[in-house]
Amino acid sequence: MLKHARSFRLSRGCATVGTLIVFCAACVSQLSPSRPSVQLYIVAHEDDTLLFQSPSLLHDMQSRNSVVTTVYVTAGDDGQEQAYWRGREVAVNSAYAYMAGVPDKWIEGVTNAAGHDIVTYTLSGAPDVRQLFIRLPDGNLDGSGFHRYGEESLQKLWTSQISTMHPVDGSQPYTSQDLTATLTALMAAIQPDIVRVQDYIGTFGDRDHSDHHASAYYARAAHQTYTRQHEFLGYQDYPTQDLPENVSGADLGAKRYAFYAYAQHDSAVCGSTAACAGSEYESWLRREYLVHSDVNRPGNPGGS
Repeated sequence: MLKHARSFRLSRGCATVGTLIVFCAACVSQLSPSRPSVQLYIVAHEDDTLLFQSPSLLHDMQSRNSVVTTVYVTAGDDGQEQAYWRGREVAVNSAYAYMAGVPDKWIEGVTNAAGHDIVTYTLSGAPDVRQLFIRLPDGNLDGSGFHRYGEESLQKLWTSQISTMHPVDGSQPYTSQDLTATLTALMAAIQPDIVRVQDYIGTFGDRDHSDHHASAYYARAAHQTYTRQHEFLGYQDYPTQDLPENVSGADLGAKRYAFYAYAQHDSAVCGSTAACAGSEYESWLRREYLVHSDVNRPGNPGGS
């Protein structure tokens, strides 16, 4: 089990890619505040925080001073049946329990936000850790969607190619306005000090997954109406494999084992150091990069 200890984060280097300033995530210093630091992660798929937003996530989970809520916008279904996407929820819950260092036991409930009921799991041994699953259909890498779920995708919703998306569990559908309102309501209720999302600067078709960008665009739209002073941090995803390695030592080991805990319930990914060797997963595990425009730098809370 991981020990609960981390009051600050050491800085590492940063790199420049094209016209964007790309910061390694560890460049963000976070001293322990007098009140708990409320962290809100908003991502597309169940393994995205583990691959692209860690060790930031790892440090938040290890800290006694953090409240961690993660919202998964899609079901991560990959066009498959319920058994697969439900298995991914079990998988990520297992990984979070591992990072928290408590038994993998969760209390299921429902969170209502802007008229939508969202399946919510609270970690029994660490009730400040919560997982919310909106369960919209996975949009496929290129945003074309999957036949099983009507070729719906977040990209199509964002670009107004479709007017509505239907969660894979049959719950109430979402318009584009609904989804922004739901994320806005969650921010207002959770009151995060830091909102961590995926790459809201990149564009569809740039080699990243369409859901990564679209979920980040919606999160950014919500953040722009969230009035509490906060930091809004976007993380690079697939393209990090082309950047220098910046996760090593104890952080790399803990990040790997959290992902391997996830992999026990998701047969589509590698589940050991040997199995992941030479794969994209190993590349992503060794890297974590924040991406900011020149306007929205660390230390500019609420910037857009």
